[in-house]
Amino acid sequence: MGGINHQPCRNYFRESTEWSRNLSIAESEFHLANIALEDIILMELNGKISSLKGIIYHLESSSWALSRAWDNASLIEEKMELLDFQDFECVFSSHFDSLGELLASRGIVDLSSWEKVLGCIRENGFRMVVKNSKNKIEDMIRATQELIDSINRISPGGIIDIMEENKPDNIRIPFGYLYSSRSSFMQFFLASSIISAEAWYLSSGNESFAKKIDSEISLERYYIPKSSSKEEVVITSHL
Repeated sequence: MGGINHQPCRNYFRESTEWSRNLSIAESEFHLANIALEDIILMELNGKISSLKGIIYHLESSSWALSRAWDNASLIEEKMELLDFQDFECVFSSHFDSLGELLASRGIVDLSSWEKVLGCIRENGFRMVVKNSKNKIEDMIRATQELIDSINRISPGGIIDIMEENKPDNIRIPFGYLYSSRSSFMQFFLASSIISAEAWYLSSGNESFAKKIDSEISLERYYIPKSSSKEEVVITSHL
């Protein structure tokens, strides 16, 4: 179902897979835009002039995919309300703090991003995670359009002079902002994905990610709500 797909409840949402898919497309198109920029720089170094349309095409494609991802998140919000979505009770336990530390120690997640997701969940469950994600996506769409506007003001053949002499419309900073904001968001999204999957595993009586990472890890019993077919599930205690 995808490496960053979400499963926050007992009902599978098709929009969840489409959400992560569109984010992956947006990320890919952004990197293709940077590759197009590097191709143009190489051409200018060889004394050739090339159109900037390739960069803009990929940035617009990235922005389009981000817009679709925002729509997917909105549909997930609507389904949450329609189905009276309730978070798994286990997701509010200290197990997830310990799991985040374990995963971060193995280089699997960024601990700061993990803690931000847990902060959203403890404020208003996964609804807050989706809302926060939509806000971040809106910011990336805005920043992408600003970069497109800057590139549209550059004359063909002028990229190297602008970037090397730091002239007006130097696109290094807007590109840098997008790289940073996208990287930060994808870390947030990855953490959210793993947390939602872990909550599903525990509430279904399946094994924790922690046990997969370290079979010798110390364990304790954790009570699962009556709505579950399982009375207990093994989770971490001291990581």
